[in-house]
Amino acid sequence: MRLRLLTAQRGGELARLRWTDIDGDWLTLPSTATKNKRAHRVFLTPAAQDILSTLPRLEGCDYVFPGRSGSRPIGDVKKAGRRIRARVLATLRGTDATIGAFDFRGHDLRRTAATKMADAGISQADIAKVLNHAEGGPRATMVYNRYAYDREKRIALDTWARMLAAICERKDGGKVLPFGATGGG
Repeated sequence: MRLRLLTAQRGGELARLRWTDIDGDWLTLPSTATKNKRAHRVFLTPAAQDILSTLPRLEGCDYVFPGRSGSRPIGDVKKAGRRIRARVLATLRGTDATIGAFDFRGHDLRRTAATKMADAGISQADIAKVLNHAEGGPRATMVYNRYAYDREKRIALDTWARMLAAICERKDGGKVLPFGATGGG
């Protein structure tokens, strides 16, 4: 979940991430793993690299988030979202027993990242590149324009990482709840 929040990528795409997809400051989601069937480069901020550096590497397994067998990627990425939803609801009910529900899905992290990048002045087009959204507009532009937008993606994700760090470092007891040390990637 932390990596999803920092990179603004889809959970299912990150779940299939392999160590061989990571090269320095970048990870490349292969076309076989992305919703739009296009390979996608994602900048890894120092905070994202820190998360990856703490993950164990199973011998004989190339998946960053392996399933129980170690031969396949983790299966149910929605389970972590359900656990977070339950933990937050329990915390909220601890302060107000009348709270009946708390709606959270892992995809909300992607939406939050995109919204906060826009709030920081990142253009809609650059956010779309970070999110690997299919381009609208004339097909000819998509065919001829081979620029990868790596610089823009780096700026957007660096900006988001700084904003997220500022949110998490608040000492005023705001509404941001920290993820526990036992959470998934």
